[in-house]
Amino acid sequence: MKIKNIVYALVAILIFSCSKDDEPKLNPAKFSIDQSTVDFGEVEIPTQKEIKLTITNSGEENLILKNYTFSGSNTSEFTVNAGETEETVEAGKTYEFLVIFKPTETGDKTAILTITSNVGEHKINLLGSAILGPNAIVNIPDANFKASLLAHGTTITGSGISKIDLNDDGEIQLGEAQSYEGFINCYNRDVSDLTGIKAFVNITKLNIVQNQLTNLDVSDNVALEYLACDNNQLKSLNVSSNANLKVLWIQNNELTDLDVSQNTALEDLYLANNQLTNLDTSNNTALRTLIIATNLLNSIDVSNNTALHTLFVHNNKLAGLDVTHNTALKYLSCTNNEIAYLDVSKNIILEELSCDNNNLANLDLSQNTALLEFRCNNNQLSSLDVSKNTSLELLGCFNNQISNLDVSHNINLITLSCSTNKLSSLDVSQNTALRNLHCSSNQLTSLNVSGNPALEFLYCFQNQLTALNLANGNNSKLSTMWATNNPNLACIQIDADFTPPSNWEKAAQTGYSTSCQ
Repeated sequence: MKIKNIVYALVAILIFSCSKDDEPKLNPAKFSIDQSTVDFGEVEIPTQKEIKLTITNSGEENLILKNYTFSGSNTSEFTVNAGETEETVEAGKTYEFLVIFKPTETGDKTAILTITSNVGEHKINLLGSAILGPNAIVNIPDANFKASLLAHGTTITGSGISKIDLNDDGEIQLGEAQSYEGFINCYNRDVSDLTGIKAFVNITKLNIVQNQLTNLDVSDNVALEYLACDNNQLKSLNVSSNANLKVLWIQNNELTDLDVSQNTALEDLYLANNQLTNLDTSNNTALRTLIIATNLLNSIDVSNNTALHTLFVHNNKLAGLDVTHNTALKYLSCTNNEIAYLDVSKNIILEELSCDNNNLANLDLSQNTALLEFRCNNNQLSSLDVSKNTSLELLGCFNNQISNLDVSHNINLITLSCSTNKLSSLDVSQNTALRNLHCSSNQLTSLNVSGNPALEFLYCFQNQLTALNLANGNNSKLSTMWATNNPNLACIQIDADFTPPSNWEKAAQTGYSTSCQ
């Protein structure tokens, strides 16, 4: 008995001498998920897309999933269908749940899904793109813009214009907008918001002239070839995505800058009456027309625009202008600048040149034999040679310092304005087509227009005339004649049997006669 008790005691000692530390340890729960980034791709509004995710517990202890939270830009458009209570995932087991993307507005959407478990936080990136389905209604908040679109093909008609609201439901579906490939004409429709225009991705022509727009986004209208938005209040315009654009009108707005570097197909650019201080057209080698008058330019480089046909840069602050590379130029206006030198010797097909109100002291026109109209008023010219310009029909050179002017070679001349110079004589006997003659405020002592039967307007006041012969056989055509402020002019010779009209102006001491001695 005593031996048996001793054995029991030894066994008990052996059992209780074994510590818990000798028990085998279990590896903690381990969280893994089959996708760390979930891309839903494109999802049409108002549908939704579901993607299944699988969580695996690769540890030896239980994984406890506690909650799911969203953060980031578009949290309201992503959800999960996981249970609201804690979920236990046993060792070696998996748990599946759905992530749902249900967009409410178009655009790229992102969020971060955070899953909190007993072993930490686990983040999954979510992204998707929300698009409109073909039956979705395009959001057009401006009532006038919407009414204008609905009127296309009915009360708004014309070349390239057809019906947009094909199902006559009074709305524009996305499919209707995307299938329209014609011309949208919203001229003078009192539109202030063009939201919805992005849906018309295939239009080639857009006219929104004479409205109340302050901003305009045509970045999605990549098929555009013609855009006219004159007479609005636009402060900026992004056309960098419109590579097909050929014609752009933005006159009478409030632009301070414009980037046309991506518009390499551009042929005609109209920017008059804005607030631009510079413009880079170096990439626009197809440009034929550039109208950038009445801005704030100090300089402009058109050396790469060798196809230029028309260049209007008047009413700026240009100190110089180089057009020697623009040999295709036919029409040039640089009036009202600060230009002291202008070389037009390479512009041999130039037909119209206006350089009024600059600081020009000389100008060589000898190579411009095609010139039809030339204006150089209000400069500092002391001489002017137009003998090579035999096609000239209009010559304006008033308010210079010219003392001699030979127009005997300009037999096609219709208008001659040479007032306020230092001319002591003027021979217009060869200018039989002359209709308008302005030669006031000079030092002329005699003037004979008897060889100018087409004359309609004559201004020769404020000279030193002692002889004035108007007897051209067609005095009835001369509707306006001013010969005042010629104190030594006693007689004006007129046609026989002609009574001067009351609007002919002369000094009181000056009389009319068919034969002045």
